Amino acid sequence: MTALPHRHRDASFGDDTTNKLTQEMPLSMSIKPPSATHAESRKAAGAAQDKTTVQDKTDSQDTAAPSSIAVGITALFKGLEKTLTLLMVLALVAMIVLVFVNVVLRYGFSTSILGGNEFVTIAFIFTSAIGGAVGITRREHIAITFFIDLLPRPIKMFFYILGLALIAIVNGALIYYTTGWIEKAGHFPWQPFNMPQGLVHAAIPIGCGLAIIFCIIKIILTLAGREQIDILWMPED
Repeated sequence: MTALPHRHRDASFGDDTTNKLTQEMPLSMSIKPPSATHAESRKAAGAAQDKTTVQDKTDSQDTAAPSSIAVGITALFKGLEKTLTLLMVLALVAMIVLVFVNVVLRYGFSTSILGGNEFVTIAFIFTSAIGGAVGITRREHIAITFFIDLLPRPIKMFFYILGLALIAIVNGALIYYTTGWIEKAGHFPWQPFNMPQGLVHAAIPIGCGLAIIFCIIKIILTLAGREQIDILWMPED
């Protein structure tokens, strides 16, 4: 019978304390349930993760742009090389067949194909000019690389790029001087086809122009890290 009033007093004391704390709390502070706090935390964490994902995507796109350009240049480089190689192979086959047929006709039947020797000469000139440019792509030109192979990789790459730049400059000079030569002598007829000799002389600027293009492409690929420089030029056997 005496415990009930004591419990009532404890309950009333707890209510008074809660009311007092509530009155002393500033109006700007609000009591939030734990579920709302956890929800906001998850929302903030999700927003941070989304921001990080967007940043990662942006960085990957920035990195992929130069890489895609390098891949496109490499594909162009390989496609042009294969096309020129195919043209040289066809020209070489035509030269071999034409020479063989001319020999048979001359010594067996005392006749020959009109303009056969001249066509072989023209094909040889163009295959030599184009072959010099293709040799740059395959690193088949003669070079002494004993000392440069002993250098550290960055210095080795610098001299490799410098060599390609010098090759491009020399070919550019050849184009400049060849143009004047073609203007002076290119109008003379090439017998027996009676065509301007300038069409044949054009093999030099064409070959030099291709060499410049291949040098520039190789410089770009080397700077992009898509060109191996362990062996700069193929060594002689």
